[in-house]
Amino acid sequence: MTEQNVRDLTDADPELSRLCGRGAFGQVMDGWLYARTDRRRYGVAFANGANLHDPRNRRREDSVYFVRNQDTPLCEVRVAQQGQLVNFAVTRR
Repeated sequence: MTEQNVRDLTDADPELSRLCGRGAFGQVMDGWLYARTDRRRYGVAFANGANLHDPRNRRREDSVYFVRNQDTPLCEVRVAQQGQLVNFAVTRR
């Protein structure tokens, strides 16, 4: 996955980014699930609860959240629809 793929497949969410910067949205465990691009690493959390910390229940059904700079005021949350990412999934055997 390239940085351009992430930008093309996701939308920045200013409200979730603000909440993330305050510790009110993000990953349960930073780095447990992640996506790596040619330029950076994003933590990943799924709306179904896999690795998602969402005490205010802001999740959207079938969404995947890409989180960068968690635990800082510069946290950025980008949102994608889960079905759009199938071609990029990699599993280990």
